Amino acid sequence: IEGYIVNKRHLTVSFVMVAGFPQEREFRNSQLLWCFCASYQPKQAAQQAKVSLVTVRHWYSLFRRHLPQRERQLEFLVCADEGYFGKQKTGNQRIAAGAIEPQTNEVRLAIVPDTDQATLEGFLWKYISSEETMVYTDGHPSYQDIEFMGYAHDTENHSKHHLKNTVPIERVWSFAKWHLRRMYHHLWAKHYPEFLREIEWRFAQPETFNNPLSFLTITLNPVPTD
Repeated sequence: IEGYIVNKRHLTVSFVMVAGFPQEREFRNSQLLWCFCASYQPKQAAQQAKVSLVTVRHWYSLFRRHLPQRERQLEFLVCADEGYFGKQKTGNQRIAAGAIEPQTNEVRLAIVPDTDQATLEGFLWKYISSEETMVYTDGHPSYQDIEFMGYAHDTENHSKHHLKNTVPIERVWSFAKWHLRRMYHHLWAKHYPEFLREIEWRFAQPETFNNPLSFLTITLNPVPTD
């Protein structure tokens, strides 16, 4: 990447090399990207890059927001469910709708206002193809009519610990909540949509975060400096 500056929207990361090292003014941003890829907690990243916690949170948010939207509709065999993030007593709890294509580990996640039938059906219609697709869900009544949308449908009763076919989406929720606690400890609700985007990528394509170059290859468009 020598001789390139990578630009996209409000995020600018310079990798112009001088004697094999980034210019000093860009070095801290490069460190923060490395910390983000390695899942460093914000406090750890602040110590590593010698910047404020506010700066780390700002850059972590930018990195999450610049992950591309995964737009392909899931198909063939899909598991769908709802999850909750944050604490209700603090007013920070939000509902997430989720779906996974187990064959590829492709995940689609979105914050939704409620679990009403129209809301969850709208999520399925947007993210899951209705062409010859089997959808496994729990027994939530909002899913009871999705066969009329063209989906093949089967349910499992989670209250009776029936989890055979919906285990993949439960793994997604477990991973998301583990990552939230391990890396961030806490996020305000306004950051949940970008956090779910990060989870989609970390779960389906973890190699994106192997190193900063892997991340930049996915997220940014290189512009020659010549």
